Amino acid sequence: MKVSKVNLLLFWLSCLMCFWLSTGLSSNEDPAAIALSGALAEYNNTSCKKALVLFIEAREINSSLLDAWYGEGKCYYELGKEDPEKYIECNELCDKILIGKPSDKGLSRFHALSGDCKKAYKDATGKTMPVTKPGTEGGNVSVPEAYQQILGSYDKAIGLDPNNSEAWNSKGVVLAELNNPSGSIYCFNEALKINSSLAEVWNNKGASLASLRRYGEALECLDNATKLNPNLAEAWWNKVKTFGKLKDEARDKAIALNRPDLGQRLEFNWLWANSS
Repeated sequence: MKVSKVNLLLFWLSCLMCFWLSTGLSSNEDPAAIALSGALAEYNNTSCKKALVLFIEAREINSSLLDAWYGEGKCYYELGKEDPEKYIECNELCDKILIGKPSDKGLSRFHALSGDCKKAYKDATGKTMPVTKPGTEGGNVSVPEAYQQILGSYDKAIGLDPNNSEAWNSKGVVLAELNNPSGSIYCFNEALKINSSLAEVWNNKGASLASLRRYGEALECLDNATKLNPNLAEAWWNKVKTFGKLKDEARDKAIALNRPDLGQRLEFNWLWANSS
């Protein structure tokens, strides 16, 4: 579920450009744009605390500047990795934007961010995030209660913007955790239809395919992941695990065919090839 720094930078720059074009002002003429520009620079330099101050300054100057609100929420999300209570602040911010607002495509990212915060809070604390506003919780009773809010947020994001690849990927990750690999693969496929260059999604799809013992397809996906991002450690590790499962399956098949000698030979060859 990671996003590359290059894609993230391009996203923020496009947001900033859209704002300038919509207002007809340069950053030198508009204080909100100046604060937003500084916030984006700090955020991309991983200075979340400094960026947070500037995002807040920008949206206090111009309360309709959704990019500033979203940036503030992203800062809370990043700070939540050290203090899980920040995830609650992030979710409250999303609720503030979403409650009473008309449903439109531009709000999809806030639904997705809300889902990310709820999941991160659960992973960090083992608890379900308190519902801060009535009517914001998920309504899917077919999954454990702790996941209802999370999936509900992703479903709202996708409902508003079916091309939100991040929401599709995030939903797929949750379904995989719920031991629903088929459902997760569907979500990953939807994300890849939107953007086939997402290494993290290829990795996630590969992991789900491997859980269904579809090892050949899994390795193809993992190959795509490592080609797109050679530094994605999770994909390399999933390759190791998938090769191991494929080896075990082949050995068991050989033994089942009354050729235990082939299984032993396979084990010996694998150990020999991987010895130092």
